[in-house]
Amino acid sequence: MVVPDLKLRRIKPCKWYRRTRWQLLSDYSIMGTVVPQGFITDGFTVPWFLWWLLSPTGKGMEASVVHDWELTLLKSTESRKHADIQFRKVLSLCEVGTWRLNTAYIIVRVFGALKVRWIRLCIR
Repeated sequence: MVVPDLKLRRIKPCKWYRRTRWQLLSDYSIMGTVVPQGFITDGFTVPWFLWWLLSPTGKGMEASVVHDWELTLLKSTESRKHADIQFRKVLSLCEVGTWRLNTAYIIVRVFGALKVRWIRLCIR
């Protein structure tokens, strides 16, 4: 399967400590998921000291766009698990190396779960 090209526009951060964000210029469809035009993502949400492992805009950014979109539709922990599995599948389609793919998937699973728990605690 050929991975379709992303058409993105860079949104410069308004403050020096904010991350650059990206806006889709057209609908993006891959593996049955359609991300609508205008959707805004930050790419891979990775701390700067791990950019050597996974650049925010590097190979496989398509996976981060799909993952971010699916998280906006989140309804349950099962939905998050599905989003994480889609992330891994799209990374594989983008021909990201196996060790980088597995590392990124583990990071998404572990830190995503921690983030969801932290948000639930804050809501209470």
